[in-house]
Amino acid sequence: MFAPLGHEQTMIDVEAERAFLAALEGGCQVPIGALATTAGARRMLYGFIGDIAGKRLVRGEIVLDTGKPQVSGVRLANELRSRGASEILEGLRRAEHVPSPQPE
Repeated sequence: MFAPLGHEQTMIDVEAERAFLAALEGGCQVPIGALATTAGARRMLYGFIGDIAGKRLVRGEIVLDTGKPQVSGVRLANELRSRGASEILEGLRRAEHVPSPQPE
């Protein structure tokens, strides 16, 4: 019944974005984001993670493998970990107070 509402490219993008967030333990209180989009003729996955103070930010991008979107998300997360995301996550774990998400 709902099959006609499905959109294959959107599902691929969402799988990659969610895999990235899960690999970096993303949640509502972690300054982290992912976006899959078209760049020229390719699908790209962009991601970032920042510290609570907003002073340190690690960004990355990867060509999205549409046949294995979850692998693309994990690969991008691993790349960010190798460039400092693990230290940011450790700082978040040690933080005494993590601010609540604020409405815009």
